[in-house]
Amino acid sequence: MVDYPAPYEFGLPEKFKSWYPRQFEAVQEVLSKPNRFFTGILSTGSGKSLTYMAAAQMAGYRTAILTGTKALQTQLLRDFAPMGLTDVRGKNAYYCLLESDGTRCNEGLCITGFQCPERLSKTCPYYRAIDRAIQSQLVITNYHFWMYNHLYGEGLGKFDLLVLDEAHNIPQIVADFLTVTLPRNHPVTCGFLPKLISDKLEFWQSWARETEPYVDKEIEYIRGQAASTGGRVTSASRSALAQLNSLKNSLTQIPKMDKDWILEISEHQIQFAPKWPKEYCEGVLFKNIPNVVFMSATVCKKTIDLLGVKPESNTIVEYPSTFPVKNRMLWHIPTLKMNNNNTDTDQKRWLSRIDQILDGRLDRKGIIHTVSYKRRDYLLTHSRHRDLMLSHAPDDLEKVVSKFKQSLEPAILVSPSLTTGYDFDHESCRFQIIGKVAFPDMSSPILKARLEDDPDYSAYLAIQSLIQTVGRATRAPDDWSENFIIDDNVRWILSAYKDFSPAWFRAAFKTTDIIPTAREL
Repeated sequence: MVDYPAPYEFGLPEKFKSWYPRQFEAVQEVLSKPNRFFTGILSTGSGKSLTYMAAAQMAGYRTAILTGTKALQTQLLRDFAPMGLTDVRGKNAYYCLLESDGTRCNEGLCITGFQCPERLSKTCPYYRAIDRAIQSQLVITNYHFWMYNHLYGEGLGKFDLLVLDEAHNIPQIVADFLTVTLPRNHPVTCGFLPKLISDKLEFWQSWARETEPYVDKEIEYIRGQAASTGGRVTSASRSALAQLNSLKNSLTQIPKMDKDWILEISEHQIQFAPKWPKEYCEGVLFKNIPNVVFMSATVCKKTIDLLGVKPESNTIVEYPSTFPVKNRMLWHIPTLKMNNNNTDTDQKRWLSRIDQILDGRLDRKGIIHTVSYKRRDYLLTHSRHRDLMLSHAPDDLEKVVSKFKQSLEPAILVSPSLTTGYDFDHESCRFQIIGKVAFPDMSSPILKARLEDDPDYSAYLAIQSLIQTVGRATRAPDDWSENFIIDDNVRWILSAYKDFSPAWFRAAFKTTDIIPTAREL
């Protein structure tokens, strides 16, 4: 085994004193890649962030790192600020210094066209962050700000390397960013909507062109009021102006849409979404940067195809997991195939299997993923272990998760929507039961259009969701959790679509008719 110099000897923070197995080789492969794009499939705990930060440091590249969440952005800043990593976010992340009521910069006085003295003196926290980022060799931000700033702002300068973390989410992130949403009930914008709602894109394009001048007049009216009062208008007026500016951006985008955009109308909103994001990724994301690195535990060739990257332009390398297989097993316990045609008898069999798995695990904490609120409610009502269960509404997930993690007593968290965003290491979760393969909701016209183009897309989304769900627990090499799935669809989908899941995940999957004895605590 080659004894490489420690990470800190290359200029990384002092806390990084050693490499994970294969990590230094991964850094070298990023640096020596023959193509513009490099895709690294690194499992949880493999040190993705140190890998790409080391590559940026060794190459001397001016580097931008994009993350999917502000929490991860904060974590990376905390780890790598000593080497000069600079953080920048959207205006709503900073407080306006001219206001004392908690107003954020996105609704500050400058939104009215007022010449802000804080900006002119370079003390505005938002523009100060922009200036620091433009001058920095290493910049971290989130996907939305990066794309918004390049589409509507002036960008952050020229970069040599673009690192895209949590890359499995990029197709949806780009599609969501490009999606135009018109709220039907918002007090500021609803007055501009037509009384008769059409399902024809051509109608909306004509409406957007006709409506934009009226929105411009409203914007100019509020700005005119501000000009006569030194920029001082009510916070309600500034909030309305922010909504009008957002509506104007939407109105400029709608006429540019072609036949591959999908219109979806619901009770609360009207949405325009691209069928696929691939033709827009270069313009809003890659920005002609010569070196682009995708990093994720679950990214695969399919993901990169959805971004419009040609196979000959991309090098894909999958790295083995640093976690022992026995610590991250996914056990399939044959029960039934879950679908919309399941009977009451099927539901009872599903419930019985969950209770059987729980019987030997009542002395610890675990999570049950039901995928739907209906199944969640059935479980909470009928399980013989319901007294140990807690769940959440859509608006108090964070509060309930915190209560569950802080509990010192055995508990079972039942959730339909906990596939990403939260980690449960060590004693905070020693088992997970996945009640159903999470195939996407087929009622959405946007999803229907994508599936018509690509019938495999549903399986791709379901497998990505499954891998992310299993990954909520077992967060370190010395951590472990037992993972169970009782939907028999899992066998055929993982077999038929092997290319959609990494080898390290498939190695930990096994079917057994006998529920394994609970692992000792």
